Amino acid sequence: MYDFNNPIFKKHFIYKRLASEHLDLLEIQDDRIEIEVSSTIGPLKIPNQYQITYHISTIVGINDDQSPILGNKHQVEISLPKRYPLESAKIYTKTPVWHPNIQFHGKFQGRICGNTQNFGKGYSLAQLVLRIADILSYKNYHAEHTHPFPEDGKVADWVISYAEPNGLVHKEKGLLVEMTKPTKSLKIKSSSKVEPPKPKLKFKSRE
Repeated sequence: MYDFNNPIFKKHFIYKRLASEHLDLLEIQDDRIEIEVSSTIGPLKIPNQYQITYHISTIVGINDDQSPILGNKHQVEISLPKRYPLESAKIYTKTPVWHPNIQFHGKFQGRICGNTQNFGKGYSLAQLVLRIADILSYKNYHAEHTHPFPEDGKVADWVISYAEPNGLVHKEKGLLVEMTKPTKSLKIKSSSKVEPPKPKLKFKSRE
């Protein structure tokens, strides 16, 4: 796909890095993730912006009674700036996601804290895409009001005061509720003694 002997790669390091990242993304084998190029840069039209569609069950909001609203299709935009990887990727959800490390409220709604400070030091764009999948599935979240601090404090408070005590999320097992089909109602699956909030909840097996 790319001829890395092309002089343009020797002249512009950013093109070589972006091309390498593109090739790494093509190696991702995960049927939950769809990757689409939404913008390119330079004469070789190397991708510098992607739209990632995740088919993963996660929380997209809450009801008046604090119970979760679930969705299973989410779009994330990843933009790589001109000074990348010295400057971190910009990551935003284009669809609502209720997660302590994603801004649900305010001016920067949709911004994802991807912990990208180590980009350029053995941390790739493909790893970031997979990390976002873990974030969406609640296998990666930080809700405590300690460093590095949650991206959305209100969601973090909900996780600590409601989701964790009710067994809806677990730091190692991820999201423990899932949407039933074909309706949007939720129901209990496990033998947990915790009383489910309404709408009914379906708990994933913890085995």
